[in-house]
Amino acid sequence: MADQIKQASPRPFGSQGLTAAACGLKFGYTRVFEHMKNYAIAILFAAFTAQSTFAQAWGDLDGLLVRTLSPTGEMVASVWFPDGATPETSQRALGVVYAHVPGSAGTVSIHTGIFTGGQTNWTLVRQVDGLFGQSPQNPVWHADRIEVTTSVLKEGEPRCCPTGVARWSIDVATGQVNRLP
Repeated sequence: MADQIKQASPRPFGSQGLTAAACGLKFGYTRVFEHMKNYAIAILFAAFTAQSTFAQAWGDLDGLLVRTLSPTGEMVASVWFPDGATPETSQRALGVVYAHVPGSAGTVSIHTGIFTGGQTNWTLVRQVDGLFGQSPQNPVWHADRIEVTTSVLKEGEPRCCPTGVARWSIDVATGQVNRLP
């Protein structure tokens, strides 16, 4: 093991200015660290490949959402809720875009639409007005509607930090939104 350690020159260590050698530490690396570096590179490559594969499978969703829903041509965040687990099994989707309100100090507006298609060929069929809140989640698709939950402000809460929860029903045929009890 000692022959696998490459010794580095002593460097200041700690707030007292002690050297690593004075503390009994050996700086350097072993072949184990070389393998760890290779594993880290492989993990990063796999992550980028997975993201690339996702983009190839679904198409350019960010571009689609900006073109069809954003009034400013930009977005702060977006959410995509397909009715299936994969592009091949999905026929409908709910897209949500948060766009910065020009001239404001960080205010965003929400823009929502219902899409049909599949794989990488999605088309906006209707805009949805009346959905409010942040962090859409827990979508449930039904034949005639989609239900989704958002975080909303409770009375007296600062605008930054909603802790309330609202469940919404969106009619797929009309785009009408109703807040559920």
